[in-house]
Amino acid sequence: GHTGENPDDIVQRGLDALHSGQDQLSPEQAAFVNLQFGELLLNIDERFDDAVTHLERAMRLYDRVGDIEHLQIVGAILREVYRKQGDLARYRWIRERFRAVGETAPGIDPLGLELKIEQLLSMARQESDDERAIEMVERCVQLFGRMPDGTTRIDECFVEISKICRRRADEAESEQSFQAWLERSLDAVRVAASINRSLGNYFRLFEEIHELFDDLLGLGLYDEYLRVRAENRELAFAVGNVSELLYLFEEHLQYDADTGTSVVRLAEVRGFYEALIRYLLGVGSTDYALSIQNSFVGFLTAVGEVDLAEEYRSRSLIA
Repeated sequence: GHTGENPDDIVQRGLDALHSGQDQLSPEQAAFVNLQFGELLLNIDERFDDAVTHLERAMRLYDRVGDIEHLQIVGAILREVYRKQGDLARYRWIRERFRAVGETAPGIDPLGLELKIEQLLSMARQESDDERAIEMVERCVQLFGRMPDGTTRIDECFVEISKICRRRADEAESEQSFQAWLERSLDAVRVAASINRSLGNYFRLFEEIHELFDDLLGLGLYDEYLRVRAENRELAFAVGNVSELLYLFEEHLQYDADTGTSVVRLAEVRGFYEALIRYLLGVGSTDYALSIQNSFVGFLTAVGEVDLAEEYRSRSLIA
């Protein structure tokens, strides 16, 4: 500014600019600017009330975008301000609001990322505006990225996003909206699955692939569904996960029975059945093998393959 200009005038010009240009700012930018002006105006006695207004506005904006770090900075300033003003009701409200975050074990940074993320995730789960909830969860993803072993938890965030999107798909009024939300869910689940695949975290991976099946079938992406299913089958054999193999076998029967069986699919199911029976008998799971045999015979009968059903029924599994 010019030398000798009244600092109050400079502040006022800045405020005028803020009011006129506020719509062009992102919520993060608006929050930051309001925080700056709030702190500045605190130093000018007669502008004290304006200062509080700006700080409260900054706090609402940071709350909305889920920026816990800044939320606590503003919270700390306002707590002091309310205390000085003797505004006990507000002082107590703000103290309660931030108490949970401050009460971690001694020696741990109370603004520890872990805590902030937990708080943010729980806020996102209670947020009624789904778009905003997704933004908050996406913010968690960024924060996890700053933690040394944060990757293992990032998949939770994507699963959370998928849940929100699915809920919206279920509530969708139009086919177009249903598709759009389900596609977002599918994208999120894909990310979660790829994280766990790269970490060798198979238990979580299998859970997420089940979600993937649902989304792919919901979107009518049968070819991709069949491809993912085949990959999952190989993986389950490779890591020796019996419960996943049993689940997958049921999945093959369900899906094929629903959509009418083509010869190709029947060959696929037979191949899987043969391999699975060999595997189960090899690890000594005779009970599972017998139950799989019953399911398969029932399936063949249901799709009209009576001769095949008879052939498989008559095979003795116990030597």
